[in-house]
Amino acid sequence: MTKIFRFISLLAFVALIISSCRKDLLITDPSAILEFSDALGDPLDTLTFDTVFTTVGSTTNYFKIKNTHGRAIKISEINLAGGNQSAFRINVDGITGMHFEDIEIASNDSMYVFVEVTVDPVNGNNPFVIVDSVTFLTNGNSQRVVLEAWGQNAHFYSKETLTCQLLEFDDGSSLTLCILNCNDNWIDDLPHVIIDNVYIDSACTLTINEGVRVYVHANARIFTAGTLIVNGMQTNPVTFQGDRLESFFDNKPGQWDGLHFLRGSVNNVIDHAIIKNSVIGIRVDSLSENISEPNLKLNNTIIYNTLSSGILGLTAEIDAVNCLVFNASDYVVQCELGGNYNFTHCTFYNESSSYVDHEESVLRLSNYLNVGDGLSLDDTLNANFTNCIIYGGNDDEIEFDGDASLSLYNYMFTNCLIKTDTTVSNFINCINNQSPEFVVPEAMEEFNFHLQSTSPCIDAGDIAAGIGSDLDGVGRTGNPDIGCYEFIP
Repeated sequence: MTKIFRFISLLAFVALIISSCRKDLLITDPSAILEFSDALGDPLDTLTFDTVFTTVGSTTNYFKIKNTHGRAIKISEINLAGGNQSAFRINVDGITGMHFEDIEIASNDSMYVFVEVTVDPVNGNNPFVIVDSVTFLTNGNSQRVVLEAWGQNAHFYSKETLTCQLLEFDDGSSLTLCILNCNDNWIDDLPHVIIDNVYIDSACTLTINEGVRVYVHANARIFTAGTLIVNGMQTNPVTFQGDRLESFFDNKPGQWDGLHFLRGSVNNVIDHAIIKNSVIGIRVDSLSENISEPNLKLNNTIIYNTLSSGILGLTAEIDAVNCLVFNASDYVVQCELGGNYNFTHCTFYNESSSYVDHEESVLRLSNYLNVGDGLSLDDTLNANFTNCIIYGGNDDEIEFDGDASLSLYNYMFTNCLIKTDTTVSNFINCINNQSPEFVVPEAMEEFNFHLQSTSPCIDAGDIAAGIGSDLDGVGRTGNPDIGCYEFIP
């Protein structure tokens, strides 16, 4: 018993020594405060989120707790001040919760606090601020980091708000789509946020009026079997983009799937719209048999930052006027499996950027489509380009892929500026391999495709095109300029 007692006493003594040494290693001075920094390492007192749509949530933001002292420090408590009622959620050092105790940070070390926010719906059209804080108690000293987010109410289109069903398509594929209200009319009262795939039925028309802002969630697409009418104005366009509003996502391609006009969808009109940051900007499938109406009339529209193509037509009929399409990871304009295309006073441009590796040509023209196992589909191609700029960083920006043995392959370029090594009689009064001389040479970063005074495009267009004003609403007089913008001296 004596030996056991002595052993236990020794263990207790060692534990006491270790405990005493451990306390000596920790800072106990109340004046020893924590420091906080943002993702860039700058000092932080408020963690701010950009606008967040109600019920959608936001990206996770974070800040760092830093111990800049020569010894470890123990944080007695970390609390989310709003508790269960808070719109925010926090994760400290990999653990999610609202209250944490006895968190130690080694000397000159740091720890991450991740913060996420979800905003509950409220009445009112204007953004509103949501505020909370994360508090820290260290050696009796209280500190805090303020959390601030701007929330906005919206019209939501999702499985929770719409009737959804499984639809089967002509190619044998199927997809669950949420059916939009027939003959609906969207106005600019609140943002319109699309969470799941939505569908305009074949007997219905959706009209979107000037100024409407349409935000689409990741992997969601707007399918049209009926008719889509977009009535934007030059000073008040309709905008389609992803629903992530943080600055990191301002120019990031592939945030949502795009606009998809299904086979048989006709009489669609898009005027004065901005379509950005999608996988494909606009995809138009083939006409149904015995239908002669155009698939799409696209006027005064800007499409950019697409993960695939800006415009994709599959045996489609597209008439486009005063359109600017640029910054695509694949083709800017892709005409596959034939179809009828008329592009007038359009500017198509591509160059590698921080998000896009420009390898494919700006324009692709094909009258067939390989479907595998040595099989292909084909249809007549009729493509006309008048007063258009087709330019980019590649040596040749047009990919001609026609097979006259399969089907007719017709194209014509009239009074266009083109970057190409091809020389054929289908080019009439065209300017080959000269820079259009945009206002900002590095236009991909500045998004400025107006012409400099030295541009060869000035007064080089075909007056017979008869397009009275440009994308900015500037009138065209005399011989027009090539491209979507008229030069203003």
